[in-house]
Amino acid sequence: MAKNTTDGDHQNYIHLFPMFCVSIGFLVKGRPVIGVIYAPLLNSLFTAIRGQGAFYNRTTKLPIQLTPIPPQAPQKCIFSCEWGKDRRDISKGGNLHAKTESFINMATELGGRGGKGGMVHGVRSLGSATLDLAYCAWGALDFWWEG
Repeated sequence: MAKNTTDGDHQNYIHLFPMFCVSIGFLVKGRPVIGVIYAPLLNSLFTAIRGQGAFYNRTTKLPIQLTPIPPQAPQKCIFSCEWGKDRRDISKGGNLHAKTESFINMATELGGRGGKGGMVHGVRSLGSATLDLAYCAWGALDFWWEG
């Protein structure tokens, strides 16, 4: 078993922002078999067992669907993004500039930035990559991006 808490979760917890969680994964011979994500202040439990599906609070089957991307995507999608740990400026060998440019292209109004803008309908940043992924599986977010 492995326990993982990301920096974003830690910061959210310290600042009493409820978007933090504990995540546990169980592997057998290197393959994921069981996954659990618990967000205590939200009373949200996400669970998955290989071959048995994924659930929210033990009762609601998650709407994980492998469907083709619709023709209006990503313009009609809500996406979540996280900035990652490396926030050094480009002058210090970091990639913050590239992350920022990508984010602006996603979030700018349709047709903005010389035709590059307007890529998504809405942007969210929960501060927890783990919850971002759980919310994608739940269907609350359409996709997740981390710079």
